Amino acid sequence: MPTIGRLRRAVAVVGVVVTVVVVGLGPVTVAPAGGQAGSGSRAVVVALLPTDPADALRPAPPEGPDLTDTVLRTLAEDGFSVALTSTAQGRYDRRQSLLDMTQGTRVSPALYGSDPPAPALREHAGRWAFEDWTSVARRARDASTTVEPGLLAGSVPGGAWYVGTFGSTQGFAVVAADRTGRLSGVSLGSAATVVQRTGAARDRARLVVVALSPGAAGLDEVGELRRRRDAGDLLIVLHLPPTPPETGIENRPLRFYNQTALGIAGLARPTALTSGSTRQRGLVTAIDVAPTVLDHLGVDVPARMRGQVVEPAGEVDATGLELARRRWSDLRSGRQAASVRAILLGGAVIYLLLGVRGGLRPATGPTLRTLGLAFLWWPPAALLTGALHLTSAAAETWTIAALAIAAALATDRLLPWPAGPVAPAVGGLGLLTADLLAGGPLLSRSVLGPSVISGSRFYGISNEIEPVLPILLLAGLAGLASLATVPGRRQRTERDGSRERLLYAVAGVLLAVVVGASRLGADVGGVVTISVAMTAAYAVLRPGGFRVRTALVALATAAGALVALVLVDLVVGQRGHLVANLTRATGPGELWELVARRYQLAAGILLDPGSAIGVGVGSLAVVWAVRNRQTLFGHVRSPRWRAALVGGLAGGIAGGLSNDSGPVLFVNAVVALAAVTAYLAPPAVGVAGPGGRELPGDEQRAPGTGVGSAPPAAAVAAARADAEARGAASLD
Repeated sequence: MPTIGRLRRAVAVVGVVVTVVVVGLGPVTVAPAGGQAGSGSRAVVVALLPTDPADALRPAPPEGPDLTDTVLRTLAEDGFSVALTSTAQGRYDRRQSLLDMTQGTRVSPALYGSDPPAPALREHAGRWAFEDWTSVARRARDASTTVEPGLLAGSVPGGAWYVGTFGSTQGFAVVAADRTGRLSGVSLGSAATVVQRTGAARDRARLVVVALSPGAAGLDEVGELRRRRDAGDLLIVLHLPPTPPETGIENRPLRFYNQTALGIAGLARPTALTSGSTRQRGLVTAIDVAPTVLDHLGVDVPARMRGQVVEPAGEVDATGLELARRRWSDLRSGRQAASVRAILLGGAVIYLLLGVRGGLRPATGPTLRTLGLAFLWWPPAALLTGALHLTSAAAETWTIAALAIAAALATDRLLPWPAGPVAPAVGGLGLLTADLLAGGPLLSRSVLGPSVISGSRFYGISNEIEPVLPILLLAGLAGLASLATVPGRRQRTERDGSRERLLYAVAGVLLAVVVGASRLGADVGGVVTISVAMTAAYAVLRPGGFRVRTALVALATAAGALVALVLVDLVVGQRGHLVANLTRATGPGELWELVARRYQLAAGILLDPGSAIGVGVGSLAVVWAVRNRQTLFGHVRSPRWRAALVGGLAGGIAGGLSNDSGPVLFVNAVVALAAVTAYLAPPAVGVAGPGGRELPGDEQRAPGTGVGSAPPAAAVAAARADAEARGAASLD
């Protein structure tokens, strides 16, 4: 059967040819003429490494972190400029991270109505595109009008090519899709030809997205791509591991998903990297890739891209980056709340010790004062502890508590009641300001710092301490006034009151600048909180006290402060969170969305059972304190303390209503006010100062002795009678 034999030989030849094509270059779609890069033009290759952390981590030496990231180490050793990359806002999902890269921006996952899609890549009539891309775009649009999948490739003249391998998911191709879900070209083949096919695609397009092999093979491909890189080209390597399962005992720590290695070849020399998105040396974000690509290609960055161009930032230190990643992860492992509980436990120990010495009832007053001061000392204690970089949660928790309690005991011994808050106000606000002026090295590595590991905020003052700062300032000013009171002083005049109110106004402005300026705290919501708090306190100090119109004045002040903040940042050339959003907004709709988004996120937090309980308990505590104000504050006749309490509460409410984590701010404000209330313990529970000294003027208290002793019963009774006779209801 010669005919059958010839047919078999022909089929065999065709099979060999097909195999060569498939294994070699794969099916390649020719790019339009206008999209050809050519050997003389700049191009960017974005290589995505899918290695699972379980395959990338090795035990570390004793002086290093607990685990060594072989991807990060290899990139640094091979001469790449390196950084850690914040891959997600919230929990890491690779599908969403890839979409974020195409968008050049990201929003909270809570704003999306569904999980990230996984569209299928299909070829039809010689063109490659993702099926059902309209649903991808609709999901993004429903989350925010500023989110536009495919914006990166859609902004590159000629679009982007994708280079992948047969038999693997083509999810990485999303980065090469334009705003319609189409790709300029696709090359699929074997893993052995990835580097060769990348070079061919680079000659056809200015942007090439490459899916590397996992594990050691992928790192070998990275090295070969670096060696073949054309002069003037940029090679960006990003480690994007698979999405971790929700549960599983084999899971690696989430920090190895939320902060992965990034390397760039093509800069003047190997350095650490940073960007305006993070302001942290050695840390960038995944959404910084898009503007970095466009900037290198000489293409204008679209206004809707919120990422920033990656920049050099000093010498490469892979070990330092791994230690920083471990530290950022540790800070959000419950240490903040644990340190507060440790202070409470320390107060209980003090109470028992004093109770053994002189009885439990006499010990109540000194213990309350110590606890109140310890909570006011908590912020600076946490900042100082951040400098120690403690890896043990227990060590950091008890160090913070010990520093705060020790400072409280020293303060109560050295300063007469009720001047104690002066010390934590000066120490805490002064230390915070100095640290922010230095770039925030203590804040970013303390339990008070922003949630770097979650990718929601990288610099400036976090929402947790925002409402505490004006309360600390107001309590310090009230305590300072008590120190300035001199026996036999002439009666206060209106000029004295005007000067005092001016002091409050100046102090409030300075705090708002520290908290809100982009170079410093970069906390827009904090400006609102402080403005309302200080305006309410100012109104209380005015003759006639607090009036209804004060609310309108507070709102106007807050709005004016925000306008002033924007103008200052524009003048000095800094772009904080607010200024960046305002300058990039393309219309009133986006501006309104900024406001609506904050309340949508706040509502989501409030729906959490823990937050709801916290807000409920805090509200009940405020109502109880107001109803029992005569018992709690009747012995304190100075209007300055009333200004501190009213202003602090007003600021906490304003902060709760103006921030995307509003419930947390309100609860923290109530806790800070409870600390002030505890310090202002009435004579009935043992108001005493160092050596039994008695403050003159309108801050009189019952005579007593220092910490650990109670005032005589006769003195307590006399103080009560005196308070009632002299109109102690000044807090009404």
